[in-house]
Amino acid sequence: MRLELTAELGRADTPFTRMCLFEDRTRILAVERAGRVLRLDERDADTLAPIEGTAFELEVEGGVPAMAASPDGRLVMLLVRNAGNGTLHLIDRGRGDAAAFAWGAHRSVWIHASGNGSSFVVASASRALIVDAEARTVLREGRADAPPWYDWDGARLLVREERGVVALLDEATRAVLGRWTAPEGWFLDGAGLADEGGFWVTCTPARGSSIERETSRAVRVSRHRIDGTERAVAVAHTERAFSTGWTMGASYALASEWGVCAIARFDEATATVRIDRPPTVTRPATLGALTVQDVSRDGERFVGSVGGVPYLVDLAREHSVTGREGPSGLVTALALSSDERHLAVTWRGGVAATLEADSLTATWTFEHGHDWLEACAFAPDARTLYTLSENALYAWDLAHGVEAASIPVVGVDNDLRTRSLDLWSLTVSPDGARAFALGRDEYDEDDLAITFDLATARVLALGTPALRPLRAAPPIEAPAWTALTLAPYPLDSNDLCARTLDLARNDAIAEARFADATWDDDLRPDSLDYGWLTLPAHGDVVLFDPAAPDDADSPWMVRWSLAARSLLAARSDPGYSMVCDGRIVVRVERCAPAPPELVVREAATLAVAARYTLPRAVRPTEAILTRDGRALFVGTQRGAVLRFALRDDES
Repeated sequence: MRLELTAELGRADTPFTRMCLFEDRTRILAVERAGRVLRLDERDADTLAPIEGTAFELEVEGGVPAMAASPDGRLVMLLVRNAGNGTLHLIDRGRGDAAAFAWGAHRSVWIHASGNGSSFVVASASRALIVDAEARTVLREGRADAPPWYDWDGARLLVREERGVVALLDEATRAVLGRWTAPEGWFLDGAGLADEGGFWVTCTPARGSSIERETSRAVRVSRHRIDGTERAVAVAHTERAFSTGWTMGASYALASEWGVCAIARFDEATATVRIDRPPTVTRPATLGALTVQDVSRDGERFVGSVGGVPYLVDLAREHSVTGREGPSGLVTALALSSDERHLAVTWRGGVAATLEADSLTATWTFEHGHDWLEACAFAPDARTLYTLSENALYAWDLAHGVEAASIPVVGVDNDLRTRSLDLWSLTVSPDGARAFALGRDEYDEDDLAITFDLATARVLALGTPALRPLRAAPPIEAPAWTALTLAPYPLDSNDLCARTLDLARNDAIAEARFADATWDDDLRPDSLDYGWLTLPAHGDVVLFDPAAPDDADSPWMVRWSLAARSLLAARSDPGYSMVCDGRIVVRVERCAPAPPELVVREAATLAVAARYTLPRAVRPTEAILTRDGRALFVGTQRGAVLRFALRDDES
């Protein structure tokens, strides 16, 4: 058997990892890795598409945690870190060569280019270098106790001298031009040079202070003269916690992990700071904090990433663009229609879509805002798609592409739940009348089972699946609508119990304990409380990957049959199982330093039947098999959806 990639939605790996801005608004510089090669190229700022003939390649291994470029983009300084050590590479893209400088294991590195691009400053909490970019020599090296640097314009240097104290220095003489100390109850978060002289400072409430108790997500923004005197101050109240800020001409931008949250403007005539709402820009529909990598000199554009997806924002034009088309972010669920012609996908950022199963071409895309989607399922007639968030079930009309209904998750006595639920599976009954979800209540950490009445759009039952009554004997007829659960055994918290639920009758058909099987001493883990669980849509086979002792990927596989009460355990490369249909098991395995592999194993013996090498950046999150086991769909952490054909060797 072999795996063959036949279709793909989105990119399977991160298109590039670092970006920096040119003075020219039309271009940015991006860095991406291909094996042992770092590739730098210019990209169009409106589309993030590469510009032909601009690539420069550097053969080095390791990540790039920091970089900066001269205003014209010709000179680039980047830090490459490998196994804790770092090397600075000064690249001259005009000459097509590079020079290296030893840096060591210093972390939290900050790189800045001078206004004319002739020099770079590289600083951390324990070391600082100023490098002449043209002569490729170190002009000055700071002391081992060099303070953190906030900003530098080639003539003035803004640093934190000690806890809560910001100082403005003359770069040439290191003489102190001005100093300012944060008031009691406030923590010094950041600072930036003002274009017309002086500087900005941002502070957030110190933990446990009275200010923190009285205000929510407050940011103190102050404007200072060169000598440190405070000219004006204002307090901004943001929806999300403040994370970074930067100078925007006469203004100062305040950003949270979800984007720019406020603009502080200084009025010279009245000597006041005014807090304004930021321009509206579109954020990628993906889960993850926004990290800002570079800001333009006018402060109106910045580049960074959201959940690993490259992101460029132009505040003046209210324009944004991402490095990937279509939805991105972690894929949370996949579902096939009854005729297997369509695939449904949900992304953690609040987007759902239906795709043609053969080509992965999108037919409908539905936006939930920033709601966290957990699962999805088609109606039996494939005319409706159901998507499950942490607090509601949504029905989407696939004939017109609109929302048909929503069912809030409330108790049977209409007690509204004030806390989020962690839900991970959704199925619809064969007659399309009900839906069933499994998950966990994040408040009391109990397993949760929810039954929805789709005809009346309400929650029919909400409770713990382990408390459903166990039938003395299975029915003669095969159950039409079942689900598998796995939970701590009620009489022994150190053991796990797998149960088959008959959802039509609302009771349990069979139950089996893991302790009933014989384990090899070197296979049974110390605890079964944590790990990856793979449940098929039908059948009685449970695939379980016990957690490794160091919380890494599991080196064990456990196949458990409820009907036969049999257990088969095997060792493998560390990894996690994704799907099992009773015949084959699909598992992600990795053996460093080799790239991860998608491994198909025979369910009966757990022997390897096929392998497919994945790009290093790909981490699959969800998988689903067609009924005949000939096609495999895989969703990834970066938002891609892949379709594989499982072919016999002789085909």
